Amino acid sequence: MSILDTAKESFQSLMEKNSKLTITIIVMMVFLFVSAFVIVFIQASKAPQKRKPVNLPPAGTFTAVEELLPPDSLTLTEDYYFSRTHSRTWSEDETERYFTQPEEESLKVLSQANDKLIKRLEEAAP
Repeated sequence: MSILDTAKESFQSLMEKNSKLTITIIVMMVFLFVSAFVIVFIQASKAPQKRKPVNLPPAGTFTAVEELLPPDSLTLTEDYYFSRTHSRTWSEDETERYFTQPEEESLKVLSQANDKLIKRLEEAAP
């Protein structure tokens, strides 16, 4: 019992010397305990949310209805390249084939958006 008596005496002397600090610590611990209890109670009382059932196809093995047919020949279209050299500019043929001139309305909308962005940047500058 000497250990308990020593601990009790130490606690009492601490209470006598630092009563405000001790009371503050005890109040904080009680508050944290009550808060934790309330949070656990609220979480436990919530009804579990119903999940939407997932419609999965029935499990089974694949059975082919018809025989799989391979393609007649292994031809590649002319647009398909295994590898090609990259140039910094397009040729006239590539320009005619891939480039489309933007519409005037799209350019106006883009210009207005850029002007707004520039105005906001200028206003934010010191």
